[in-house]
Amino acid sequence: MKVWFQLVTRTGERLGPARRVKDLEAAADVADFEDALADTPEYKWLNGVDAADLKMYAEWGQAPLDEDSEIGSLGKSKKNALLVVVPKIWYQLFAAGTHTALTAAASVPVPDSSSVENFRYAVKANYNGSYLHGVDTSELKVYKNLQEYGGPAGDPLEDPMKSSKKLVGCGVDEEYSLIVEVPVSARTRTRGGSS
Repeated sequence: MKVWFQLVTRTGERLGPARRVKDLEAAADVADFEDALADTPEYKWLNGVDAADLKMYAEWGQAPLDEDSEIGSLGKSKKNALLVVVPKIWYQLFAAGTHTALTAAASVPVPDSSSVENFRYAVKANYNGSYLHGVDTSELKVYKNLQEYGGPAGDPLEDPMKSSKKLVGCGVDEEYSLIVEVPVSARTRTRGGSS
């Protein structure tokens, strides 16, 4: 059986055209579909994402499908494609003290059910050879958005997010990126100076 699917962002924006997975058994469930999805060229959008972290919907705005839900008649046509959410959290690195942006907004393939602690590990992996070289993940302070982080002078307006806090509703797009504050000593090391 063939099943059509559409990759979408957490806000429902389509990522490319609808595609299909082939050779699923008639009694296939969502977990079988996830396994088959890994063999498609579109899986590049999901690089680094555990299949268990994927959310799939028969229709946007409804509850996500459970892994043991049968595919049945779902995704039988392009028009009624299964919606597969690509889990990404958007963020931007800022310098401690000056509150200036070090990078443009970027994203990591982390579901919003992850904790701030797990998010910091993913960000560190992206910049370990540059901005975050030699920085322990616990030194990275994460703020919900630029408004909570504050302007170029002074202290942040809010406390950083706690390590155990879940990212639900955070970093959904570039406009609402999480702010990751990089310690001053890390910035000095990357420029070749001393701390």
